[in-house]
Order: sequence, then structure tokens, then C-alpha cells
Amino acid sequence: MSFGRWSKVNQIAIQEDARRIERGKALLDAGMKHGQSRGIQDFACGCADDLPSNEFWKGVGWKQLGDRQGISHKNTWKETSKRKVNIYHFQKIVYFFNK
Repeated sequence: MSFGRWSKVNQIAIQEDARRIERGKALLDAGMKHGQSRGIQDFACGCADDLPSNEFWKGVGWKQLGDRQGISHKNTWKETSKRKVNIYHFQKIVYFFNK
């Protein structure tokens, strides 16, 4: 996770034969708890539209806010990939989004 105004989930990886939503959620919860200890209440991530992990984000209660074009694999931060990336958000203290 990276922390700023919003905390960004960079990646959650679980060995394929051990994948269960509970295990991924446990990792996510630990990262979010650390963020909360730093005063962060807003969390966001991007997930390529063609990945089955979109079901994980929906399954753990994150809301899809929108989408964007993928970023180059060369890490140039330019939206040059043709891949669609879904943007998910979760807010621990509910003000607007998770109602």
C-alpha cells in the first residue's frame, strides 16, 4: 500500500492454489488497519477489467467509481495501454461513497 491523502492498494497476491476471499481480505484488512493508524480513511485501487480479481474487490464491499485507460508497462505514468482499468474505492468512515 502507498499512503497519501488516499491510500492506494498497489497489489494483493495470493498463491493460486490457496486463493480464498477470506485470505485476500485478511491481507487487505491488515494494510487498511495500518493506514488507519496513520489517519487514512480513504482507500483506492485499480484493477484491469479483464482480471477475475474484480470479483474480489466487489466481494469485499469496494465500490467501482469509474475506469481509466491502462498505464504503460514502462512506468511512464502515461495512459498508453489499451487495457481498461476499473477504479475501486473504500471509505472506512462513511461520508459519501459506501452507503
